[in-house]
Amino acid sequence: MKMNVLQHSIHEGIGLIGEWAENNGYEVNVYQAANNNVKLPEVIDTDMLVVLGGPMSVNDDEEWIVKERELIRGMLMAHKSYLGICFGAQQLSKTLGGDVSSCPKEVGWGEVKRLSNIIPGVPEKLDVLHWHGEQFRLPTEATPLFSSPLVENQGFIINENAIGLQFHLEMNEAGVREVVENDSNTKFITSEGTNYICATTTNTLGTSNRSCQSFNLDKTPPTISGLTQITVERNEVVDLNTGVTTNDNLSGVDGTYTVSPSSVDTTTAGIKTVTYTVKDLAGNTASENRTIQVEGELPTIVFNVEGDPFNSNNWSKENVTVRINVTDNSGLGIKDIKYCKGTSECEPNTLINNNETVILEENSASNQVCVIATDNNETSNKICSNNYQIDKILPTINGVGDITVNRNDTVDLSNGVTYSDTL
Repeated sequence: MKMNVLQHSIHEGIGLIGEWAENNGYEVNVYQAANNNVKLPEVIDTDMLVVLGGPMSVNDDEEWIVKERELIRGMLMAHKSYLGICFGAQQLSKTLGGDVSSCPKEVGWGEVKRLSNIIPGVPEKLDVLHWHGEQFRLPTEATPLFSSPLVENQGFIINENAIGLQFHLEMNEAGVREVVENDSNTKFITSEGTNYICATTTNTLGTSNRSCQSFNLDKTPPTISGLTQITVERNEVVDLNTGVTTNDNLSGVDGTYTVSPSSVDTTTAGIKTVTYTVKDLAGNTASENRTIQVEGELPTIVFNVEGDPFNSNNWSKENVTVRINVTDNSGLGIKDIKYCKGTSECEPNTLINNNETVILEENSASNQVCVIATDNNETSNKICSNNYQIDKILPTINGVGDITVNRNDTVDLSNGVTYSDTL
């Protein structure tokens, strides 16, 4: 048979449970479970699961705590044996819908009273080791087992196969010494700020002495403010510090914040991100991202007419060739160029390469080329050219018939003669 043990502190071992397991033929495997990277055992590979205590709270926002409850739920569904001690009992309660909250600190040896005879041979009263500052609420289906004057719920059983004990029955002499020497200053400090732990000792003559020691707890990360988005032009230096403040209400900020990367490359347009990190004197770390919008100018579009087809009246009597030249202003390059041509403004839809030519052939006073250029920052610019006047049609002359005159008559060469040009 296999007993899998989830341990949360190197100072809280299995103690007497190990001796019992050896005497009853169990193979014992111990997992250091308070780590998100530790793979927990599978239900199918576990005949008995033991979950030990620890200095953390079941209410802490830790992935491994949630995964541990999933394993406990699997053990219950498979009707396999479970023993939870202190933190492990609270995990069992939480798995079954119970609440876990703070309670009067119970530290040291104290009496618990038996509430049920469901487990044969248990004395009516037990002197046990208490070492906790939180308590569980009994799940609906639980049978209460023990109670103490300070904390009502000290143990319960579910379906005769799952037991949760708030106190420590597993501690042998070495285990008690280990906990007292290593865990006593951290286990019960759960309130942020300055905490005091006091102890009273009494000698054999009845003389008492009380001493206290203060401990500071800060579990809250510091804050970073003023990280609004910054908008700059290309090649502009970005000020990443003005307006940025940090704060920590408990232990205080340790030094100043860092920014990564420490400067922003503004040679290319687009959205850039930097990360601010600050640490407080307790070692809590906070990180926040900030965006920098680097704005580039729109792509530049230039139309160049090939040759010199226009006369002084700005008309061409031949086709006009227009070369399209596009310049990227984002630093990221041009994604595509589209054009259209016509005798009025049009919507570009035909791809063309940069520096290519478009031939205008229409006889019209309003020939145009329209271009949309889009860069790799998805910024577009649309421009239409000036009107190009093309007239390849000859003008017409009317009324030019033969004239018959007598000798020495003056000839009227204009009478009746007309001419026209539609463009």
